[in-house]
Amino acid sequence: MRILYYKLLSITDLCYNRHVKYMKQVDGVSQQLVTIGLTLQEAGIYRALLTNQKLRVRDVAKQLGIMVPSVHRSLVGLKRKGLVTTFGRRPLALTAIDPKLALGKLVNDRYQGELAVKDQIEEALTRQTSPEPELGVAFLESKQATYDYTFPLINTLQKEMLILSVGEPIPEEIFLSLFRAIKRGVVVKMLSETYNETNRELLTNWKKNGWQVRHLPKPTLDFTLTILDGKVTVVQMRREKEKDRRVGIAIYNPAYAAAQREYFSALWQKAKEI
Repeated sequence: MRILYYKLLSITDLCYNRHVKYMKQVDGVSQQLVTIGLTLQEAGIYRALLTNQKLRVRDVAKQLGIMVPSVHRSLVGLKRKGLVTTFGRRPLALTAIDPKLALGKLVNDRYQGELAVKDQIEEALTRQTSPEPELGVAFLESKQATYDYTFPLINTLQKEMLILSVGEPIPEEIFLSLFRAIKRGVVVKMLSETYNETNRELLTNWKKNGWQVRHLPKPTLDFTLTILDGKVTVVQMRREKEKDRRVGIAIYNPAYAAAQREYFSALWQKAKEI
């Protein structure tokens, strides 16, 4: 019994000493690797392989002062994240992927994953919100106020967004939100009052990103209309010679939105594809 007790103490001391040795190797770079999705142990293994390519698992374990099975467990995550490859049969030889290639992909994959989770959370929380009123009205006192009002609605779009506009640049965050909406199946139709050298490239780019774009040959309008999911209608009135000076009104009323949708559809049939 006494011999077994001393053996257990020896194993405990060995694990502790290895842990202390490993923690001494942790520095700012390893901590930064943790912020982009690695564990401390994965960071240590990756950096060890960058210093000395084609190490065996046992060599890595000895260099870091950790157990061989622990290295094998970390390799699963490192291979999934695209940072390490293995070759040969056991004993496996390991090699690290160039950081210039691997880290960019890791960060992008992590970002895309977080975006997908964000969309799922937004959808779940939206379903929990109280029912929308049959009539809601908001006064929008500027062009920017319209963007600020519309942006969160775009993030929750489920079916379609109809836009009647002069065909002007929009904020990047609006464009990205519409891009993500199209990716999840939302239809975006854009009717532009102008189509000439001033905005031809802009409209063409929108079309390449999934928008359906047409233009009115003889526009006689002087307002901007947006209909979101057949529920919310945003109308902006603008000055003829100062088109950036606008006031608007947002109306939540499905019946009113349906009437405006019919109006938009009539214009759409008369419009020409770019």
